[in-house]
Amino acid sequence: YDSDKNITESMRGKEDAEDYRYFREPDLVNIYVSEEDINKYKKELPQLPHEKYNIFINEYSLPKDDAQLLIKYKKIAEYFEEASKDIKNKKLVSNYILGQIYRRLPTDAEREEFNISLPPKYLGELAQLAESKKITSSMAANALEKMLDTGKPVREFISEKDMEGIDDNTLRELCVRAVNENQQAVESYLGGKEKAFKSLIGFIMRETKGKADPMKTTEMLKEIIGQ
Repeated sequence: YDSDKNITESMRGKEDAEDYRYFREPDLVNIYVSEEDINKYKKELPQLPHEKYNIFINEYSLPKDDAQLLIKYKKIAEYFEEASKDIKNKKLVSNYILGQIYRRLPTDAEREEFNISLPPKYLGELAQLAESKKITSSMAANALEKMLDTGKPVREFISEKDMEGIDDNTLRELCVRAVNENQQAVESYLGGKEKAFKSLIGFIMRETKGKADPMKTTEMLKEIIGQ
């Protein structure tokens, strides 16, 4: 079968039917299938892996590596489609599956079985909150771990108050504290050690329980440090 041309081709030549002692059954009538029926039946068939792969890349804008990993397991591909159906940035859902969820299913057998208690709808709800910037990536990651442990929705772990985030004045005060209380990290960063800056970000995240926006935090810290 040639999937590009959508036709079947003979692999080798055979002898005539007579040589096989083939005799046509006179009571069997010819069956003609219309093009309309063929197209109808095609639509009823499940998508093949390569078809999903093309959709994931061309319609969902997923990287090829992501698409390849998702279609490798039928249940995971279907889970992804259901979880991401109301999400514009489907890469978010892909990241959750290929990251935190895959880490809980390290073997091929476990991924093939895909026995997790979290409904795809709940993962989609988490992605919607992250996509709309109502929660930070850190909050989403922490919530997802609890969701995977319990099978419960994100609202069980993140309240409306949590989603209010941190106002700019409070964040600035925390950034000043981070700089004042971590002078060694500041000096290391100014000396060219980029990793030292991450400890300042970590300080803010611990103080805010992951509510601070990482990009805004980075900007404020660099402004205060004088970068």
